[in-house]
Parts: sequence; C-alpha cells; structure tokens
Amino acid sequence: NNNNNNNNNNNNKDQDSSMQQVHPSTNAVGSLSRSKPSVHSFSSSNYSSSGSSARGSHYRRHSCCSYIPQHHPEQQQQQQQVSSTAGSTTTNGTTTMRRSNSRSVFSDAEMSHAQSQTLTLTKYFGHDINRFTHQSPQEPIFDSALRNFIEPHISKARKAREEQRRLILDKMGIDPHTMDTLSIASNAFVPYPGLRTERPFLYDMETHPLHQILADTLHVSDLSLIHEHSIQDKRVLLSPLLDEKKRRAFHQCYDNFVQTFCIPLMHSLAISQKMLVDFSRNPHSQKIYYRYQAFPCLRVIRPNEFSIGPHCDMAYGHSIGNINFHIPLTPTYGTNCLYTESHPGREDWHPLKTKSVGLGYVFDGARCLHFTLENTTPSTRVSLDFRIAIYRDRGGGGGADYGTAATNHELFMPLSSSQAMMQHTIISRSVPREFHSQYSHQYQHPQYQHHHSYKRSLSEPDYDDECSVHDCLCHPKILEDNFSIFPGYYEEAFIDMGRDGIGSSALAAGPVVQKKNHILMPPDKRVGFPF
Repeated sequence: NNNNNNNNNNNNKDQDSSMQQVHPSTNAVGSLSRSKPSVHSFSSSNYSSSGSSARGSHYRRHSCCSYIPQHHPEQQQQQQQVSSTAGSTTTNGTTTMRRSNSRSVFSDAEMSHAQSQTLTLTKYFGHDINRFTHQSPQEPIFDSALRNFIEPHISKARKAREEQRRLILDKMGIDPHTMDTLSIASNAFVPYPGLRTERPFLYDMETHPLHQILADTLHVSDLSLIHEHSIQDKRVLLSPLLDEKKRRAFHQCYDNFVQTFCIPLMHSLAISQKMLVDFSRNPHSQKIYYRYQAFPCLRVIRPNEFSIGPHCDMAYGHSIGNINFHIPLTPTYGTNCLYTESHPGREDWHPLKTKSVGLGYVFDGARCLHFTLENTTPSTRVSLDFRIAIYRDRGGGGGADYGTAATNHELFMPLSSSQAMMQHTIISRSVPREFHSQYSHQYQHPQYQHHHSYKRSLSEPDYDDECSVHDCLCHPKILEDNFSIFPGYYEEAFIDMGRDGIGSSALAAGPVVQKKNHILMPPDKRVGFPF
C-alpha cells in the first residue's frame, strides 16, 4: 500500500509539472489542483478548435480530470454563495464585492450599443450625448453605436439642409434634374470652394486682445471662470454689452480684427488661388467687397450648459456664400468644443480644439453640419462666431452685362448696412410674414425711405447677368439672405484691386481695406443673446 501511495504521489507531481510546462507563464494553471478560481478565469480559447493540437488536448484532458470548472457541484455552490453575498457585509465586518471587471466577449462598441438601448432620445441633442457617455468630459468617440443613437438628430439636420440647398439652386435657375444629380458634397454653383476648406490660423493676441477687452468689459478676471463669478445670471453678467459706451472698446477691437486680419487673410488666399483675376465682368470697377457681421455672435457656455444641436447656417436662412470664423477666447477641449464635419456630407465629427487663446478656425459653416455638446468640463467656453462673404463691385454703369439705366446701376451698387444692407432678397418667399412685420416698423424713419433698396427689398429681383452665376465669387442671387433684408446685421468693406489688378489702394496711403461705413452700427438683435 505504501508503494502504491508513493506511485500515486509521483504521478500527481508529474501531472502538475506537465501542466506547468504547457502554460509556464500562468500561475493559475499550475495551481489548478490546489485552488478553485472563478469560472471567468477560464479563457474561451481553451475551448476553441485547437483540440487537434496535442498540447491543447493534453491541457483539456488534465483540466477536465483535475479541475472540472463547470460541473463540480462544490464549486458551483461556492460561486453561488459568492454571488449572493456580493456587496454585503459579512459577520467579520469585511465586504465581499461582486466581480464586475471581467473580460467580455463583446467589443466596446457592442457593449456601448447594448447599454444605449435603454436610453430614449429627447429634443436636446447635447443632453442625449451626455447621457450616452455617462457625463464624461472627454471628447466622445463617434463609433457606430453612438452614431446610431444620434441618427434621428442628424437626419433632421440633413433634411433641413437639403431643402434649403434646393431652394437656393432653384432661385439660381438650376433645373430639378441637375439638382438631383448634385449631392451636398458637390461644389457646383458654390462660390469660392477653395476658401471653404477647414483651416486653423494664428493671430497676435497683443494686436487683437479680444479676450482681454471682453473680460474687462464684463468685469471678470478670467473668461474661463465666468461660472465662478458672483453674478450667476448670465443676462445680468453680459449686460455691459448692451450699453454703447461700455461695449465700444470691444466693438472697435472686433471691427479692427476683421478689417486688418480676417479680410486680408481671405483676400490673400483668394489671390493665391487666382479667384480675383477676372475683371471682365465689370471693366469699370475692380473693387472686391467683403460683407461681414457688424457684431459677432457671442457664445458663453458654462459647465452643464449646451448651445445648439446639429445644423448648418444655410438652413437658418444664412447665405450659402458665407464663410464662418470661429474664434475661441478660452481654451477649448473635450465637451466644451464646437464640433463639425470637415466637408459637407462627410460627417467625420471632430472638435475645434484650442490649447490657448490666439488660435482660430475657418470652416464652411453654411453647408457643414456642426453642433455643441453639453459642457461637462470644469471650465466655461467663450467664443466669437461671425461670417464673411466675398463679391465683386457690380456698379460703375456701362457694359452689356450690367446695363446703362440708372435703375440697373442702383440695383448692382452695393450699399452699406447703415443705409440698406442689400437691395433685394432672393429667398423672401421663405421668410414668414411675422418676420417682416417684426422688423419693418424699425425702419420707417425717413433716413431709410429714400433708398430704393428698402422700397424694393421685398420684391423679386430681375438680374440680367445670368452668365455671372458661374463667377467664382458670390453672385447677388446667393449673396442675399434672410439677414440682409433689413439693415443692421451686416457691414461692408472693400479692397480696390486697381485697373491693372495689382491694387491701387495698396500703393496709396492709408489702409488697404476700406470700410464703406465709418461708424459702428449698434448690435442687431438677430445676432442673438444677449441682444
């Protein structure tokens, strides 16, 4: 009997050593005969099709003889006891926790999709993503699960964009068959497509201290810590901007920033892409006009706040000729960024991040869908958003394309926003009647009545230069929008390229960019909060 016991002990040692040779790096395997680990420790690869291998079959044979993880009654009873007591306090005062970090056979995307099935969409896009990501302040990963979850929001924005795009093409005289062949990603009939590529740019904070002057105007030391200010009512906090004298310094800084940096930036890009060389359309004037917002849209997104869901500016009545400028005045990261797509229809959502002040972005906000999320970061985002459009001077009279009548001359002569922003609107049919009645009473003053532009602003234009629709710059038919019907929203400046195309204004004394209206227009309430 003693000899038999010794032989059995030797066989057990050989068996354990053979198992250790199969998986020498795994301590759990070498102690299978001495402990009973959880079932989750058993990898699914042990039950794979590798049974044809002698090593795999040897491992399964020993594991079935000495371990039996799924059929041993004592182990199953022990596991049930562990599961039943998870999260409860035992008699000796220790707490037994349920094992929740075991590896899953599902991918992260599949697990996220499964977890999102219990969520229901609301009308608040930022709030929905916040619930989906469990209030994470990090940049969300737009995988298939998250994209499926937000698809109703995105599809609604796509539909609104497509409806407005077809309306604009119809006003330009494009036939429906051609519309059907053009997707939203097409640049056909879109002005200056080369300038619409998303690009970051740097500007000098000492020359253009937008963030510091705004902070001084609002009497805050740090714009990113506005949420810690003693005044929590945002309307009261931003009330200094409603006072003309208090906001003058910031307004002048913004206007100077547009004229001395943004417009020259766009102009240099247009020259490099040879967009300004065709002066045959108006041989009497080589002025290039830049229409920009008289006052920027101010975004103040404090923690736990969000601004707007997926949209494109074209769907809100802005011209397709506008190019968006996004100027963060605080560091932006995570969920307090503006998110956009790099090209219309691409839907490669990404944030416009800035580590510090002095970095801005240009992007095609008129066509690209963009949105903000619920700010779950500990800092406030403050940013400026405004739009710029480029077109040629169509005044000067003469020429078959421009007409010689005084009415035609007045029709194509661009006017300053202080007088009457644009002379006609091509999408006036899409403007509700209450919109006209809301603003028309503001411009009954005699200073507006003598302008033909105001008298005929709601009429349908009759343009004679259909060939200029193919101009790479903005044509009047697509320049005018819901915000140019009444004056106050846009301002204008121009650069005189000169008859030789070199630029006579650049050779003369004074600024290269000349503003048509030399006064600061009061912010229009269509700019948004707090006006």
